[in-house]
Amino acid sequence: MNENTQTPPIQWSQRTDYLTILVNISDAQQVEVLFKNEGIIQVSAISNFKNYYLNLELFGKIISEKCTYKIVGRNIELKIEKEEKTYWPRITKSIEKNRKIEIDWSRWVDKEDDDDWEDIDESDEEEETNNYQQNNNDEESDSEEEEKEGEHFPKTNYCWYENLSIDRVYERLIDAYRLSVEDDYVNHGEIRGLYANEDPLEDFKDYIKLAKRNKIFPTWWTKENELELIKRSQPDINYAVEKSDIVEKYQNTSPFEHLELRALASLIYGDE
Repeated sequence: MNENTQTPPIQWSQRTDYLTILVNISDAQQVEVLFKNEGIIQVSAISNFKNYYLNLELFGKIISEKCTYKIVGRNIELKIEKEEKTYWPRITKSIEKNRKIEIDWSRWVDKEDDDDWEDIDESDEEEETNNYQQNNNDEESDSEEEEKEGEHFPKTNYCWYENLSIDRVYERLIDAYRLSVEDDYVNHGEIRGLYANEDPLEDFKDYIKLAKRNKIFPTWWTKENELELIKRSQPDINYAVEKSDIVEKYQNTSPFEHLELRALASLIYGDE
């Protein structure tokens, strides 16, 4: 690829058996697409006298002869058949975050919905919500002190969510998890989450369970907040984050955010 060739941005979504990738090249001409069974896709095109080239090494293998593409509006739409019918934790084999890659939320289907795991229809949602706090209390049956249903108080005077908007609460919970995964891997050689080469969502759900058990969530936290937290964790928990990334991200708003994240993770994981 010469220095004048640009990499186009893409959006992706998945089902257990295939991926859909939208390659954003408007008015694409001389389009060439190559699919390789080992999980390589290559796209080249010309638009407005500019050359575009995409080369992706996907997370898993594909069935090249069943892969197709078509030009739809501003996009080149790829449909990629997976060799193994399973939910990929990320689109690429690399765990490094690529700013050119985004999730196409309009087409996204969660694994639980796709596989009918933990499926909750509209008639069950109210019951699920009503039972949520009771289930939390059941998990705390070994506690000597009974507390009012729905209350979640941190074990210390440190209130990690004080003065935070709801969006920042979600963001801090997600980033605390991501940094803890990186810290455990670098400092202790512990392999979990994205480093375990499995769906990080399961590890993230364990993190949520620990947060409930240790009463870390704000007093207003509900089942809907938990579901929203899980939704917002995608796709970030599929990519590695380092302290330097956190410092850069929050340098203008919260320069010591990395310390806040580690303190929060410590509250959630306790002495584990």
